[in-house]
Amino acid sequence: MNLLGNRADETYTYRRVDWQTWQEGTDLGDVVSGSIELGAFTDLKATCSFSFMGQEAPEQDSLIRIYYSFKDDDGEVAEFMLGTFLIGFSTVTQVEDRLSGTADGYSVLKVLNDRKYGMPFTVNAGELPVSKAVALMEGLGLRVNVGEESSYALTADHTFDPDDSYLTIVNWLLTSADYMAVSPDARGICQVRKAGASRSPVATFEDDENSIMYPEVSTENDWQSTPNVVRAYYEDDTCALWATAKNMSGSKASLDNRGNRELTLYESVSELDGADGASKLVNLKAYALNKLLDNSGEIERVSLSHPYVPILPNDAIQVRYGAFDWVGNVTNMRVSLAPSTKCETETRRLVSPTIQTEIDGGILWEVSE
Repeated sequence: MNLLGNRADETYTYRRVDWQTWQEGTDLGDVVSGSIELGAFTDLKATCSFSFMGQEAPEQDSLIRIYYSFKDDDGEVAEFMLGTFLIGFSTVTQVEDRLSGTADGYSVLKVLNDRKYGMPFTVNAGELPVSKAVALMEGLGLRVNVGEESSYALTADHTFDPDDSYLTIVNWLLTSADYMAVSPDARGICQVRKAGASRSPVATFEDDENSIMYPEVSTENDWQSTPNVVRAYYEDDTCALWATAKNMSGSKASLDNRGNRELTLYESVSELDGADGASKLVNLKAYALNKLLDNSGEIERVSLSHPYVPILPNDAIQVRYGAFDWVGNVTNMRVSLAPSTKCETETRRLVSPTIQTEIDGGILWEVSE
């Protein structure tokens, strides 16, 4: 299928899905426009909205699956599943026998987000949190796919508040085992995947003869909000200590590059190992240094627009525009359900420059024996 050429006969299909069997049914007609929002850092990960006008309207709490298809320059027809959504009405107007309005759709994670346990809920030390999370989701009728099984067991009991949602509980259980927050795929299957897996770019957007990008790429770097100094303070009945760690690496955010303009991260330390003030100061300096290293990464963002291609949040993509060559992970997508299916895609990556540091500290006062 040629994704880089012209597209003809673009079609959007809104197909009913049975909640009990997950089988597809008849198509919903009379939809005139809409959009899909995908977000890696949003609770529900995917939402949609669309307008309808005609003889029928989607039923509240029904499932709708959205497809996009087109014919390429070679006459081949491609069909892509864009998402499966739980429908809720926004507005409905009836004039004689015609209905019109807008409907909002939510990923199946809304089932987890809407439900609360209603009393303290405890998971015990020794339980497998990934298995527990899967059981909670399947218990509410959701389908789950586990990319990699986990044998990790909790080392301590954990109790959730009565008003915590099932989504909060599930995501806590997954992250405790170093898994990503649950995310549904286009079929509405809840995906459980390990965090931190390196991924090669699944798509490359280039400014060449085959380019499908709209002629604009926006870049942003948040180095101006990146701390370049950590100041830590510790006090107990025996002493008061301070420590400072400074980024002097020559990077955009560093103290020397910004003309000694300081952006401070302050840390109040309540517990510190050491038999006396001097030994505690060594540990406080180490604490300040680690905090500086942890918080010195800059976040670069790149935004671009393009016709639909099958990429998703958390996928890695490559962008080449003139002399600009960049690889990052998709964080957000807005897919227009209209001819050309324009996608507005946001990506980001963490830049961790080599840090050269200066460490200082001292004892403000200490009780002598």
